[in-house]
Amino acid sequence: MLDRVLANIEQVDPGARVSEIGPDFGGGPAAAVVSALPSCAAQFVGVVAVDMPLVREALVVVDDARESHPHVDAWIPICARGKRQWLCALYRHDSLLRVSAGRDLRDRPFHELVADLSVLEVPVRSDVSLLDVDTPEDLERAAAQVEESERTK
Repeated sequence: MLDRVLANIEQVDPGARVSEIGPDFGGGPAAAVVSALPSCAAQFVGVVAVDMPLVREALVVVDDARESHPHVDAWIPICARGKRQWLCALYRHDSLLRVSAGRDLRDRPFHELVADLSVLEVPVRSDVSLLDVDTPEDLERAAAQVEESERTK
């Protein structure tokens, strides 16, 4: 699944520098992302969970939103059911530094880290793009949804 997510990132932004923060890092996604910020020189930080192997469409839509709405701290995809996907989003590096300063984020939900940011909710047409694949059944369902969306195009 990691290879697929990396391929999606490469398709959307061939020049992206990717830092993989693996399962060896304890403390959860918020603490992991904050730990990587000092070594990141980019103005924008994309966060993509590896369990979202069909994320390409969401990445494209989020990147387009960044260009057309440049005056927010974060661009967060939102599915048709209204769920924000914090772990498939684009953040301003300096904004993440600001909201994480002095905070212990170990084992805290990611949305707590970014709760005070100004965000643009970016609707994603396909819930498939934001689908978490945690089990073989999830992968089968995702594959079926992709096939269905291809047939109806």
